[in-house]
Amino acid sequence: MAAFEAAVSAGFGIELDVHLSADDRLVVMHDEDLRRTTGHPGRVGELESALVRGIALLGTDGTVPLLDDVLGAVAGRVPLLVEVKTGDAPPSRVGRAVARTLAGYRGPHAVQSFDPRLLIWLRRNVPELLRGQIAEAFRRGPLPLGRRLALRAMVLNGRARPHFIAYDVDAVPSLAVSVWRRLLRVPLLVWTVQTAAQLERARKVRANVIFEDIDPGRPGR
Repeated sequence: MAAFEAAVSAGFGIELDVHLSADDRLVVMHDEDLRRTTGHPGRVGELESALVRGIALLGTDGTVPLLDDVLGAVAGRVPLLVEVKTGDAPPSRVGRAVARTLAGYRGPHAVQSFDPRLLIWLRRNVPELLRGQIAEAFRRGPLPLGRRLALRAMVLNGRARPHFIAYDVDAVPSLAVSVWRRLLRVPLLVWTVQTAAQLERARKVRANVIFEDIDPGRPGR
């Protein structure tokens, strides 16, 4: 939460990741497994949100927040971009939690996900919620080659109709990105910009940036 307050103070929008807890609450955590950032064993999806919320984050005085906590703290002061990680949960179950949590939030916000099935569900059930398709080159990984190629090409964009595309900065320019930007007439975000060279690459493809450890207005810092 301290990092989110620092972002608000600097006037930066916030990008964060969420996973679904066992009781269908959205937990703000990058990893599904808690051990790396908390030292606590277990997976978010196997635990009740009240338990997760009380777990301390390593090296800080803070604990793991819920998305509800972040919404209340930010209160519309800067834009929020929520990356939704579906994991093993059915996209419809995750989608209902997303819709319920963000219903009535007045500040500028959008969601994004690697899972096109979630975006399809959101398009059908919460069409007014801004949604983005995340993708990358998927050159390696545990997924079968055919699925990796399909995700790289974002073949379900015609059904999901994302309002924006978020692509790995090190994988642009990309033919798939160029084609979908023209077909859907949507903006591009790139992630995660950490160096001045990556920032320059983002500018060359006319993309907004998801960044860390760099000030995009002052890339030497």
